[in-house]
Amino acid sequence: MEPGGPHNNGFDVIRDIATVPNADYLLPETPFYTSRNSLSAAQVTGGIAIWTGGSQLNPGGYTGTRIADASGELALGTSIAYGINVDKDGYLWVAGNDTTRKWVKAYQVLINFANNVYSLPSATDPVNPDPNGAPFANPNDVVISADGNTAYVTDAGTKTVHLFRNIVVGIKDKISDFDFALNQNYPNPFNPSTVISYKLAQAGDVRLIVTNSLGEVVETLISGYKEAGSHAVQFDGSKLSSGVYNYTLITANGVTSRKMILVK
Repeated sequence: MEPGGPHNNGFDVIRDIATVPNADYLLPETPFYTSRNSLSAAQVTGGIAIWTGGSQLNPGGYTGTRIADASGELALGTSIAYGINVDKDGYLWVAGNDTTRKWVKAYQVLINFANNVYSLPSATDPVNPDPNGAPFANPNDVVISADGNTAYVTDAGTKTVHLFRNIVVGIKDKISDFDFALNQNYPNPFNPSTVISYKLAQAGDVRLIVTNSLGEVVETLISGYKEAGSHAVQFDGSKLSSGVYNYTLITANGVTSRKMILVK
């Protein structure tokens, strides 16, 4: 079942699907993505879903989970359709075609949390307009070339196709000043689970622990060798009481902590 529940007479259904290029869909951990528009502003049934657990030989095994992002951009509205695509590096591209968006953005998906890493220049983006960008009216679909260097965006409002060359994705995702970074968990506050993500500039041994207000370790989320790059882990606090908890990343280059709030 799509995470938004049953559709309502066909008004809010899955509008697009995106697979990972050259991925092995015999493996149950290989994801694919779907987009669905909402029924109304009051009934937000739409969004992006990530599907795992099945395979091309067992399609009935797939389970969909709604993808969240920090700013709520992926809680999609009623417009048709929010086109999606996945590029060669696994970034998920979304065409935001309603009046509150008018953008095309790339996201890095970590478990079920999406982090915006790139945006195509849009002169009509209501939040971050680029005067040199495309005059999007209703960008409703996006396709990324096999080499990842070119983007094609269809615009239902102007009945045109915009071509973007030499795109470079992931600039925001680079670590320039620190050897490691620990991000704020999302959602926060949470109940009962939340996603904790972090970045490593270098491979090495890593520990990620959760402690209570007394400094006692209530769970060790990670303890072992990790490659350089972005990582994420889900923390389940269903066995803990409400309160403020610290999560701490320990590496050879230092230690950093953040707070999170469990509310039941």
